[in-house]
Amino acid sequence: ISIEGLRKGNKYSLMVVIRERPKMSDHPAESFEGGKSVILDGFKAVFAHDAVIRPEECGGPVFDADGRFYGINIARFSRTSTVAMPKAEVYKFIASAI
Repeated sequence: ISIEGLRKGNKYSLMVVIRERPKMSDHPAESFEGGKSVILDGFKAVFAHDAVIRPEECGGPVFDADGRFYGINIARFSRTSTVAMPKAEVYKFIASAI
């Protein structure tokens, strides 16, 4: 990406290559089978739940015990947390796309 700014009255431009997020620590909680999703934050509206899915399994629906649709899995955040987009946001996205 290109970043432009102004420092002490002088304009500047930087080219930045976005790479995989560095590991936050060597704590065992950071290392788990399947690993985290590459993109974990910056989402407009989300909720977390404890279903165990791998990052490559994201995109599937989230239902409650009575079969009601709640949202779509979008990221594996940790060993115990998966992030999902609520159904209201899913519906807004679909409406804007058609």
